[in-house]
Amino acid sequence: MIESPLAKLTSSGCQMSHQWGFLKCRAYLNAEFSQVWLRKIG
Repeated sequence: MIESPLAKLTSSGCQMSHQWGFLKCRAYLNAEFSQVWLRKIG
């Protein structure tokens, strides 16, 4: 179940942040995924 939203974030987030570089892409994805995860728990 987690792979679906994570795949969405990976495809959209990484494509948008390819110009920023891989590290920033990962940081962006971590922040986005954390927000989504907190919303699901909360």
